[in-house]
Amino acid sequence: MPAHPDSHESSNQKINVRRLNEGEWSRFMAIRLRALEADPNAFGSTLAKESAYDDELWIERAKKYATSVNDGVWVAVSADMFVGTAGIFFDDQIFHMWGVWVEPSFRGKHIGSKLVDTAISWVKSRKVQGDILLDVNPVQTTAVELYRSRGFALTGVVEKLSHSPGQKITEMRLIPGDGKQKCSHGDSL
Repeated sequence: MPAHPDSHESSNQKINVRRLNEGEWSRFMAIRLRALEADPNAFGSTLAKESAYDDELWIERAKKYATSVNDGVWVAVSADMFVGTAGIFFDDQIFHMWGVWVEPSFRGKHIGSKLVDTAISWVKSRKVQGDILLDVNPVQTTAVELYRSRGFALTGVVEKLSHSPGQKITEMRLIPGDGKQKCSHGDSL
């Protein structure tokens, strides 16, 4: 794992992972829409749905994820470009990880690992404690393996991906502090 918790050196490109800033709503919108377009079966939402959001909604989302004590979005930044995201929201005493995505041209550089590790560390630092749930499409084996390497385990809950006939999502759970989180150098996210 890198020595500094907020940056990662890879191929002479510095990758910083940091929390989204409130004023970065348009950049957050752009990477979220790119993610939904590039990997539509990876998310519970759709490009059509989120493309229809007005600027005010994106501004409010960015403000919430930049300032909330129990919800957040982290971005991976390379040369001032957002190249990855991961989000957490808190509901009913459980944290939910969502929106983990890395630009295809930046995959294989452990950016996904850094994003997930940063989000998990942030959850562990909260005054409110809770498990972390996420949904993943099992055909995305790289993502499943990344989550497993961090201690997430399948819960047995499987649902249809509502916007993609024939696709499914499986639920995974991490109980923070169970000692299973580890650094993996083999993932490609």
